[in-house]
Amino acid sequence: MLNEANVEMKKLTSQADRWIDNLLAEPVESVRRQKLDKTEQTLREEHAFIVLAHKSVRAFSHPSLQGGKVNPRGWVEFIDLWLHDPSAFL
Repeated sequence: MLNEANVEMKKLTSQADRWIDNLLAEPVESVRRQKLDKTEQTLREEHAFIVLAHKSVRAFSHPSLQGGKVNPRGWVEFIDLWLHDPSAFL
C-alpha cells in the first residue's frame, strides 16, 4: 500500500511540475493566475500540500526605541532593542 501511495505521489509531483512549467511560461498574468488557482485547487483536493498563511503586520514604536528588527519567523529580536533617549520614557 505504501508503494502504491508513493507511485501516486510521484505521478502527481510530475504532473504538478508540468502545470507549473506551463503556467510560468504563460505571458498573460490573468491566465497565469487562473492556471495557478487550478493547480492549487487540484493539489488541495489530492491533499498534496498544506496551505501556510503569511500575514503582513505593521507596528509602531516610540521614536527613541532603536534596533527593532523582525526575524524571518516574524518575531522582534528583543535582544537588539535599545533606547536612544531613555529619558523620553520617564
